Amino acid sequence: MNYNALNCSILMKKTFRPFVLLMCFAFGSATVQAALSYWDSNGPDPGAGNTPTGTWDTDLFWNVGSTGTGATNVWTDGDTAVFSAGTDATNAFTVTVNTTVNVSGITLEEGTPTVTGGTINMTNEFDFPIVANTDATIASVLTGSFATTGFKKTGASKLTLSGNSSYSGTNTVAEGIVAIGSPFCPGPEQRVADSRQQRRDAAASRCA
Repeated sequence: MNYNALNCSILMKKTFRPFVLLMCFAFGSATVQAALSYWDSNGPDPGAGNTPTGTWDTDLFWNVGSTGTGATNVWTDGDTAVFSAGTDATNAFTVTVNTTVNVSGITLEEGTPTVTGGTINMTNEFDFPIVANTDATIASVLTGSFATTGFKKTGASKLTLSGNSSYSGTNTVAEGIVAIGSPFCPGPEQRVADSRQQRRDAAASRCA
């Protein structure tokens, strides 16, 4: 697994896209194993909408284009989810998961998103990349397809985890803050790049 695909999702918004694609291919084939899907509530209009609240696994709110133009479709299992298309999602919004979605990574970069309900299954064999470039909350259950799966959090903003998750694997906070609230249960190994970067709600220590 390679985190360069997530960095490419941000670069494509700000850079000549063909040039960025060439850069991504140069980093190796792993960067294209998981397609990028951008959350987009306003169809073919540019951007995602100011408050793109919706349902992850049923709404036709996913766009392959980073700017939010073009047709939107339902979620494709195994993709990397980017919240959101364009730059106009400036408000707080909620994304609800009804069942289980299989995801290769999550990038949070517009507005103040909360992902809640259902289960997010981390499909990577190793670290599951979560990039938080805006403050965000994931209250959905996190599970892992592989015993070694945990998340690696990058990005300077705060990520709050509060889903009823319990899984094996190592979690890494490389940048920013991860705030852990009840009833989230981290994996048995909690590897943190900087102990000052993580806060744990007292209730979280009661994991079974």
